[in-house]
Amino acid sequence: MKPYGSPTIRHDVAVFDKIFGLPPINLSVICPQGCPTFNPKSSNEVGWSFETTLDVEYSHAMAPGAKIDLVIASTNFGDAINNAEQFALDNHLGVIWSMSFGAPECGFRGDNSQFLQSQRIFSEAVSQGVTLVASAGDSGAQEGCPFPSPLYPSSNPLVLAVGGTHLNVGPNGQYVSETAWNDEEDQFLLEQGVSFPYATGGAPSIFFASPSYQEGLSITPFDCAQSSITSCTVGAPFTPTTRVTSDVSYDAVLDGGVFVYWSAIPTQAGFYIVGGTSAGAPQWSAALAIAYQYSHVAPGLINPYLYQLMGTPAFHDVTQGSNTLRPGQGFLSTPGYDPPTGLGSPNVGYLVIELA
Repeated sequence: MKPYGSPTIRHDVAVFDKIFGLPPINLSVICPQGCPTFNPKSSNEVGWSFETTLDVEYSHAMAPGAKIDLVIASTNFGDAINNAEQFALDNHLGVIWSMSFGAPECGFRGDNSQFLQSQRIFSEAVSQGVTLVASAGDSGAQEGCPFPSPLYPSSNPLVLAVGGTHLNVGPNGQYVSETAWNDEEDQFLLEQGVSFPYATGGAPSIFFASPSYQEGLSITPFDCAQSSITSCTVGAPFTPTTRVTSDVSYDAVLDGGVFVYWSAIPTQAGFYIVGGTSAGAPQWSAALAIAYQYSHVAPGLINPYLYQLMGTPAFHDVTQGSNTLRPGQGFLSTPGYDPPTGLGSPNVGYLVIELA
């Protein structure tokens, strides 16, 4: 699901595939309200074209044999996205929906008809065996709000919310460790004298009660709002009464991000290094597509199954870092579940085995 799409998506994926030795993609581009005319002078549309390319290229890279239906919303407004999702539901497009977008819950005020329509669509989709996956956000626990607030749709309990990590690998590409993605805590950036105000999302919901699969989990707040920039306060762990994002996580840091080929503006065509939780949602979606091939688990609401795997080799438990952007509030990564990284990042080989 993507607003606006990208006019060069087929060409860009073909170049990407050739460079990385991938088979040709099985891609359908579907515009229920007509494909929008791309405006290269619109930073909004340029940004979405880039997001579209990221999602498609890395869904394909992770699951090269999967059929990908790219459903394009005519704008990035809620009604257009809802209409695109309704079309996908009515026409049985895909058993996994990857949604690398969202808006903070604190911004939902007044007319809530679009919000309610979205929830109805999600309920129908899950009942028909669709798995919903969404990015948890890139602006820390607060996501621009005066208090911790998750992004919707990732905050919906029917959705698998994907947070971000900073993956550390060895000289031969082997897994070494991970921390919660937070550019303000990135040692490499600090050594360069650079700071970016980006970190993984993850926070308790304002609207949704705690789902049964999160019952009894505790989270640890990390508050810099009343402290100096070098001194923050660790609060006492508590058990939230509402839904909490993230559920899981994936590498999101720019230092070690993914390569995306993009040419929607021909004079700027080339490979770009991309990070953020927008990279995690399509890759988790692709990993689940692989798992479903071999699994007894039917597509649909996957969250309860994944929470049963907490602490198993299916996940790399992330226990360091936070999603606090200073001065502000956030949460620590701790052993077991935590809002910045959820259950952890996937060990896909084991994930397939555990779900089989």
